[in-house]
Amino acid sequence: SEPKKELNALEAVRFIKSIGGVASLAHPKLTGLSGGTLEKLVVLLKEQGLDAVEVYYPEQTQNETEMYKKLCDKFGLLYTGGSDFHGMNRPETLLGAKGISEIELESLKNRILM
Repeated sequence: SEPKKELNALEAVRFIKSIGGVASLAHPKLTGLSGGTLEKLVVLLKEQGLDAVEVYYPEQTQNETEMYKKLCDKFGLLYTGGSDFHGMNRPETLLGAKGISEIELESLKNRILM
């Protein structure tokens, strides 16, 4: 078995794009960055091929969700999101409890087909 390798965000985006995937910045709230600092990270990642940002996340406020949507819109990125399900040990985040709309899903599918 191959040993586990840690990737930084830039390496991860480059790798995801190299195998034809859609790269999304997961739960930006947990980066601890906001405002201009988060925007700089998004710009750096977009230069490597970032496609989307997780705008729907159970542990953030509606204001944060709207802020991430505006960030995506500003840089032409798609929205991703989900329940952050990690098993029945966290019943407040059940599988399928949160996610993206059908229109947003179609946008992701179209990005894969590009």
